[in-house]
Amino acid sequence: MIEKTPIFDDGFWKILLHLEQVQGKKEVRSILDELQISERDLIEALTFLGHFDVGISLEMEGYTPVIVKESERPIEFKLSFCEWMALQAHFPIFDKYRDKEFCKTITEKLSVVEHENPGSSFFEAMESWNMLKSATSSCPNEQGKIVEEIEKAFHAKLLLEFKLSSGNYVELYPHRMVYFEGQLNLIGEETGDRCLVYFPIKDIETLESKLNVDYIPNFSRLEIHDFISAIRTVSGNEERLVLKISDPDDLNLERAHHFITNPYVTSNSQGEVIWAANVEACDNLFEWLYSIENFIEILDPSSLKQDFEEFKAMKEVKKFKKAG
Repeated sequence: MIEKTPIFDDGFWKILLHLEQVQGKKEVRSILDELQISERDLIEALTFLGHFDVGISLEMEGYTPVIVKESERPIEFKLSFCEWMALQAHFPIFDKYRDKEFCKTITEKLSVVEHENPGSSFFEAMESWNMLKSATSSCPNEQGKIVEEIEKAFHAKLLLEFKLSSGNYVELYPHRMVYFEGQLNLIGEETGDRCLVYFPIKDIETLESKLNVDYIPNFSRLEIHDFISAIRTVSGNEERLVLKISDPDDLNLERAHHFITNPYVTSNSQGEVIWAANVEACDNLFEWLYSIENFIEILDPSSLKQDFEEFKAMKEVKKFKKAG
């Protein structure tokens, strides 16, 4: 059993870390004094290290015992993307030993590796994946399938060809799906005139994705952001939502398909976290607020707070009718 190995003793692990950091030579007395340990503790650690080829040994210089460490021999190995993802999937197992010093050592190192490879974070990708799945499941059945197909097109950089309820056919390079004017909309570039356009998802009757052979996108992310901002400004539906958050560490304030702008986070004199951002009130926003209700309090605006209370009341009525 791994729990019976000496590295589970935090004091023992600190000795190993200290010995690893020795540069060239170091007197034993100095190590004993710095770590406040006995000679027996040090000998036990050296005996343990003797089972490995690490180049750390006890020697005598005249009458003075010293620890000698050979030049650094770091263990290096390369991982493919899938191997790195598989390793990341094991990270939750570390929680079992998170209070142990040896676990803190490796989690700190792996955090550095994650930071150096931001585009390969397994958990950020899974959080985004689950958020999109949740958003898809909240759509009506047929709409949900269309939303799922559009999401696939985003990530695979495919073109979309769809038929609208008006009977028109459109070929589109998709950029985003966003809630505005009270409904979920698809934003993209019509491949014919290369202009930004948007269509309500509910107006899409049939949809097919196809490989993008030669279409080069005409608009940047910033230009798409400005396009959505302009639409929402014209509609006049934008509001400044202010929330008090009780447990920010356990709360994800991102929401798939919502255009949340100018976010701001601060804290009040009681140390409570205050979060504010520009949003558009709609049923899907209220669904999100309802899902995190135990962690938040709506401070402003009062009109949105009142609408949210009415939304909750309607949900309770529907639950009651369903149960009946």
